[in-house]
Amino acid sequence: MSTPPPRGSNLISHVHELIDPGTGGWDEVLVRDTFWEEDAECILCIPVHEGMDDLVAWHFNNNGHFTVRSAYKVFVANKKLDAASRGGGSTSGTAATASDPFWRNIWNLNCPKKMTHFLWRLGHNSLALRTNLRRRGMGINPSCVMCGRFDEDGAHLFFKCKEVRRVWTCLQLETVREELAVCISAREALDLILKMKPEMQRQVITLLYLWWSERCGVREGETPRESCRLALLIGSYATEWSSLKHAIQAKETVTRKRWSPLPEDVLKINCDGAFSASNRSGGWSFLIREWDGGVITSGYGKIERVSEAFHAEIVACLQALQRAADLGIQKIILETDASSIVQALRFQDVDRCSAGGLLWELKTLLQRIFTSYTVVHTSRSCNSAADSLAALGASLNPGEGPIVDSIPTCTRVLVANDLAQFYE
Repeated sequence: MSTPPPRGSNLISHVHELIDPGTGGWDEVLVRDTFWEEDAECILCIPVHEGMDDLVAWHFNNNGHFTVRSAYKVFVANKKLDAASRGGGSTSGTAATASDPFWRNIWNLNCPKKMTHFLWRLGHNSLALRTNLRRRGMGINPSCVMCGRFDEDGAHLFFKCKEVRRVWTCLQLETVREELAVCISAREALDLILKMKPEMQRQVITLLYLWWSERCGVREGETPRESCRLALLIGSYATEWSSLKHAIQAKETVTRKRWSPLPEDVLKINCDGAFSASNRSGGWSFLIREWDGGVITSGYGKIERVSEAFHAEIVACLQALQRAADLGIQKIILETDASSIVQALRFQDVDRCSAGGLLWELKTLLQRIFTSYTVVHTSRSCNSAADSLAALGASLNPGEGPIVDSIPTCTRVLVANDLAQFYE
């Protein structure tokens, strides 16, 4: 075997030179001779589809399309790697945020997202406080908007201003304010807030957020509200968003979805894919079911080379549709717990992901074979039987063929549970 060329070499001018004319797939020997091993493994996991032209794709995004957001994520990740290789900390605030559990705790707080975003900005000293704006070169008066006596920084505006102190006093949180006022940084203050009991934490976070809103309103010419009135609003709002979360959780518990039946002249296909990133392999499965939930046929198998989870999900759908076509089925509901499949099938253009050829084949099969079809996204709890079979498929030995019309005992139990729910 020849020595692989340096990365980025252009020995192959066109991807079709890497295709084996006899099999229609990759020429594995040539691929491994041309590229480094890790690159060759990535290439061999990309499915080849005869008849499709080459296209340019952005592999840092799942759908293959370039976005500024995905490019920024690549930039941040590279900066983080560079800093780690030098043995120092990351110079990127975003990279530090992603790896620091403190900021993850901020984002996971039990409060509205607009408040967590406000706390994130407060912690990074990125609020449009007058001292911050003046430091950035704006020629403005740095005096506090609310009292006009001292320079407006975070410590003064939220904890030391005579106007905000009245609000803290009305809420009987003067002791808490004093503890926060002596913190040497915004991060230290937020760390103290994170350690508070939930009820007090809600009040403090709401106070900070609404006081900032009040300050911005006064800056724009609005009349400031009385301290006691603002305190009542803070207490009411803190209680409201706390009870709202409990109501949402209760609703989700009551309305938990189950496997649902279908019209008598339509068959439902539940399919699922499994993916293991460690060895780039996966599994696929499907169950074709009658209107009352009974299983007509099923199948599961192993995929030797898989580029991503989306790839495995498409293979599962293709295996299911091919089996349905062989049985002469005309009307189907294709049900999957992969929302990416449902979204991809709504667009007519060819997806630029690594499994774009398989996606094109899936769309063609649906349109040409079936007189009526619907693709539906469902929760994993409604797709548990197919999920179980996909895991079995992934556990098969390499080279072992697919297994059709044979449902293991563990999956039979899940199917029986679906039927029991249906007849309740």
